[in-house]
Amino acid sequence: PKASAAGYSLWCSVMTVTLALVTWLIIASRTKRALVATGEATVQPDKKLYFQSVGIVAASGSINTFANFLLVLALLHVDASVQYPMVTGGTMIVSTLLSCFGRKKPSAREIVSIVLAFAGMLSLFFIPI
Repeated sequence: PKASAAGYSLWCSVMTVTLALVTWLIIASRTKRALVATGEATVQPDKKLYFQSVGIVAASGSINTFANFLLVLALLHVDASVQYPMVTGGTMIVSTLLSCFGRKKPSAREIVSIVLAFAGMLSLFFIPI
């Protein structure tokens, strides 16, 4: 039997948190041993930076989990052969639009490639196979 979309997302989150915790414990243990060996173990970490980092990681994980949940739900209504190109092309388009507000503006070549990708995505809907 298949898991529901919510069940799948929940298990993915549980496994991600578990693997991240184990990895973090291993890295923290090795780092502490290395600091003790070099005599730098007395240096105190910046707690404000630590809590900011944890908050950013938690927000990123939550947003990613919700987005993956929506993708799994969308598979109930859209074929994967349509959904995945839409997600990839949509990521390209949104990233390019966001870069227009940053310091590095997209080049003409990048804009042409995004327009071609968008045309390809539209062809998935309008060209019958």
